[in-house]
Amino acid sequence: MVLNEEFGGGEVSTAQLLLQGTDPTDVAAYAEEVRAVPGVLDVVPVAEADGTTLLRASWDGNSQSEASQDLLRDLREVQPASGEVLVGGLTAETVDLVASVSSHLPLMGLIVVGVMLVLLFLAFGSVVLPVKAVVMNLFSITASFGVVTWIFSDGNLADTLGFAPQGFLDATNPILMLAVLFGLSMDYEVFLLSRVREEWDRSHDNDRAVAAGVQKTGRIITSAALLLGVVIGAFGTSGIVFMKMLGVGMLVALLIDATVVRALLVPATMKLLGRWNWYAPGPDPARRGADTGLNQFAIRAPAGRRRPSLRVMTTAADGLTMNRLIHGAVRRDVRRLAEALEADPDQDRAVDLLRAYRFLRAELTRHHEGEDTHIWPMMARLGADTSLLEQMESEHEAMADALGGVEAALVALASAPSRTTLDAAREEVATMSGIVDAHLRHEEDELEPVLVPMTSTPEWAAVEKKLRGGSVVEAGRFFAWLTDEMPAEDKAFLGTLIPPPVTGLLSRLLGRRYSREIAPVWA
Repeated sequence: MVLNEEFGGGEVSTAQLLLQGTDPTDVAAYAEEVRAVPGVLDVVPVAEADGTTLLRASWDGNSQSEASQDLLRDLREVQPASGEVLVGGLTAETVDLVASVSSHLPLMGLIVVGVMLVLLFLAFGSVVLPVKAVVMNLFSITASFGVVTWIFSDGNLADTLGFAPQGFLDATNPILMLAVLFGLSMDYEVFLLSRVREEWDRSHDNDRAVAAGVQKTGRIITSAALLLGVVIGAFGTSGIVFMKMLGVGMLVALLIDATVVRALLVPATMKLLGRWNWYAPGPDPARRGADTGLNQFAIRAPAGRRRPSLRVMTTAADGLTMNRLIHGAVRRDVRRLAEALEADPDQDRAVDLLRAYRFLRAELTRHHEGEDTHIWPMMARLGADTSLLEQMESEHEAMADALGGVEAALVALASAPSRTTLDAAREEVATMSGIVDAHLRHEEDELEPVLVPMTSTPEWAAVEKKLRGGSVVEAGRFFAWLTDEMPAEDKAFLGTLIPPPVTGLLSRLLGRRYSREIAPVWA
């Protein structure tokens, strides 16, 4: 371009046309057809040997321009009457590279975005946050592409940066930038969302969680961006245009991502989305927000099917014994919650109690789902008193209301500890405790005698098989919860139903999240 401006004359581009197995007369006819292509200046022979002829076509313009690429595609449309022709040269290399990138870029994007969506869902237990993260990343990446085009293709700031603009971009540069920048931007997103999720688990206040996440990660993200900006920005001082382009583009993307995107767009978007930030499909709304990450993913049932989880691990009447053990665990946690509230917990303690209570509520709710969905209908088919079953369902509804009331009271206590919220929480727990204890005694005294004769029927075997469905992660969580502070006689009897190595493996290895996050609350 400098030669053209200083000394005049236009730039001429060429393409090599290699004809193989083409008759001499057809070669001449082919050359004439190529000359007739609009824009072609001339076609001259270069070499000929053993039935192979090399021609060179020339035209005005830069070899990398759009016009040159269109002209080369027109040349490839021209075919000799015999043999075949191969078209090469700088323009042909660019056309082939662009075609290859265009064909593989969608697959690359699908793989990258798909993996990111899955990993972020597993990390944060939300289907909204991964989509938002991808969209936010695209803002900084597309902004950097615009700046790179404005500078290196249009020639702006050329004198300041010390390069001669070529009027086009290397096709591989944006692809390399896309891959690197997507990973770096997602890294910052994980920094921010991890802190936001931690605060959300503690308070379940979306605005507070977003504010705390930005506050706690702002210095880390800014420092990381400055550090990488210095390292990558150094590429911008290179005398090689490709390296300079890479450095400037990535520096712009990093600065935009760490400031405009992470400090402004992400918090604003999460503020507007509110509780939708934490949306994840599942059959049990009470569980939403109580579990996160891999465990949350594992306990979700497939769409359209309600699953009560691993409630029964044995056969025949042993299932009723397991039911009694579950009742014991429920009574234990209700008692521990009441005792903890009597000790005047501070705000941090109230947040921990809320988290542990949500786990209890989820376990009890899923246990009731199994009864409502499978056991009561089976008993009705086998002739059980429908009034008794209706009463059980009514008690489940009353318990669900009481469980919700306790959670609301604990949320209020964790958000604004005071004598009023503490007394309200104690009152709700006392009410819930009475309802739960009355229902469990009613089930043990009146329902189980009716159910025992039915445990030898094929219908019971079918129900028990359905109740066994669930993931190993869920089984581990269940057994860790079930055996926590279990009385020695109950633990001994459980060992007669299920080998202790099995329950130990489930509770110690697969139930580590319960042992690490829930059990210490009651200690």
